[in-house]
Amino acid sequence: MRILLIDPYVAAGANLNTSLGWLSASVQAAGHEVFVLDLNCRRISNYQDILPNFLVRYAPDIVGITVMCTTYASVLGLIEHIDQYYDGYIVVGGAQMSFEKERVFQDSQGLDFAVVGEGEETLVELIDHLEKGNPLQDIEGLIYRENGEVKINPSRRWITDLNKLAFPDYRLFGLKGVLPTYSYRISTSRGCPFRCVFCNPLNMQAKWRCRDFNLAIEELKFAKAHFGIGRFDICEPVFNLTSERVIEFCELLLKEKINMPWTCNSGLRADRITDEMIKTMKRAGFYNMKIGVETLSPEVFPCVNKGEKIDDIVRAVEIGKCNSLRVSGSFILGLPGSTYETEIDSFERARKLGFDDMAWSLLIPYPGTPAYNWVIEHGTMYYDYKQMHQYATQVTGDEELHVPFETVEFSLKDRLRAWEKIHWTLKVPAISARNKSVFWKAWKTIYSLARYDPWNVHGNLSYMARGLISEFPRQGKPKKQNFSQFKDLQEIV
Repeated sequence: MRILLIDPYVAAGANLNTSLGWLSASVQAAGHEVFVLDLNCRRISNYQDILPNFLVRYAPDIVGITVMCTTYASVLGLIEHIDQYYDGYIVVGGAQMSFEKERVFQDSQGLDFAVVGEGEETLVELIDHLEKGNPLQDIEGLIYRENGEVKINPSRRWITDLNKLAFPDYRLFGLKGVLPTYSYRISTSRGCPFRCVFCNPLNMQAKWRCRDFNLAIEELKFAKAHFGIGRFDICEPVFNLTSERVIEFCELLLKEKINMPWTCNSGLRADRITDEMIKTMKRAGFYNMKIGVETLSPEVFPCVNKGEKIDDIVRAVEIGKCNSLRVSGSFILGLPGSTYETEIDSFERARKLGFDDMAWSLLIPYPGTPAYNWVIEHGTMYYDYKQMHQYATQVTGDEELHVPFETVEFSLKDRLRAWEKIHWTLKVPAISARNKSVFWKAWKTIYSLARYDPWNVHGNLSYMARGLISEFPRQGKPKKQNFSQFKDLQEIV
């Protein structure tokens, strides 16, 4: 059968979708033809202009679409659009299905199937059953519509042996090459043994499983040979479950002479960081240490249920600094038990600790998480997880920012005030200024710096000067390049 997988548009230049990379490789390994239409990396925001013609030419038997919370509404529109002129099967999958399940069929009349959980085995079995005309009720992890009724099959167990899966081959995306500055995403494990209060239940339910490091090295060599990658990024819930496995991976990188700078932007667990591990990582090309901190407030930290201590984070930062690494921290604003005062206290503690970079996101209470249950009991929810904004850069004005919820102790107004104070102090504008005039940007900048960081005169002046210069286009300034080169869609069929 011929399968078309689509990664819906979120933002131009987003990274290659590794989930679709694994999925497409599994479909191809099962003997089927597959192509991934990456609307993000191809920078195609208006799919209506290209899909009708492409679907006619490619003529897939099945169209699969991946869904995240930020793309749910647009995917519903995409399905409705495709259903107007396409007679084949439409299937959705991805992390969002762990929340939506059968509800997605109420929202979309054009949908035929939904895959819940890891999709490599489920999708291949679905293709096989459709091809042979077999009944669908024995396919675990599948929800489907039959004679107008939605059928829910038993859940599928997690894939225990990751080594049997074919690794991603982005030639199936039509990828020809990437810039040396592009960081290739790779994973060495799936799942997580920890139970953080805010985490996606898909991770919370999944047993941690590791991949043979030799296969990861083989994937890196393949990607370097075919796409010219020059660096990589390990993306998985918990890379450093033990320091021993990290050291083993680094020694293999050195032995195989991979010679690429790399990082782990998913973050490292602070309590599993050792000096020996970091030294070996740096020797193998590791250059930026990111830690999932969440909060440094002594009152709030126990509520996160990370299974570590604030002292672990302090020690980890010190190890990174002693090894001359750039140390970044990711934080969550609005965790259970937090107030305006605890958030500002956490921020000040982080500044004193000396993080080189900090990323602050708003808590999104996903259904199935302890955080969601806590909000239902202690707070007032204003937006569901499909409408919330994790980062205020998703909007263009204060009035548009969807702060998910509030509590008696931490009002919406104070949440936004804490958000703005932290970001303006860091000189990272809290609300995106795209589509705004120069005069609005100037007023907003002066007002916010004076309000939230009034004593940092030198830093404020420097920031305003950089902002002013950026408003005037420089003659001959090169246009920002896309990190990837793809075959033209006309070449695909």
